[in-house]
Amino acid sequence: MIEERNERPESEDLQLSYVCQLLASLTRNPFDEEPSDEALRSRARVEAYVERLASSFWKTEDLDSVARSLGLSRRRFTQIFREVTGESWLARVTRLRMEHARHLLTETQLSVRSICFECGFAEISSFYRLFRSTYRTSPGAFRKQAGERR
Repeated sequence: MIEERNERPESEDLQLSYVCQLLASLTRNPFDEEPSDEALRSRARVEAYVERLASSFWKTEDLDSVARSLGLSRRRFTQIFREVTGESWLARVTRLRMEHARHLLTETQLSVRSICFECGFAEISSFYRLFRSTYRTSPGAFRKQAGERR
């Protein structure tokens, strides 16, 4: 508009240039840009945490404390975690705990109560409920069926 008021001979070309720049900035996809160094460092921290999680899933941590320990907001942590693993933090922790419980039930003679606490559950009732919903059987019945298959 300012260029229009100036009425210089080149103002029409300048206006066209400004319009093209504006259109280019509006149509630019923010996802096409290279990730910043900070974004790469954040992703690397989450990837390292995912590797550590495989051997520390039994610890009683909550999502907020994990995100805080990595120097990320809860939202950013969950976003990067899902990009890295393809699943939510809670789903990953639960899956690791259930897989470990299944392993202990088939390979050891530990009591179900001991297995529950070793897998990171604070209450045996929540362990039973989750085990039953995951494997469609109780931990005791699962152990018995696994023994019969051997």
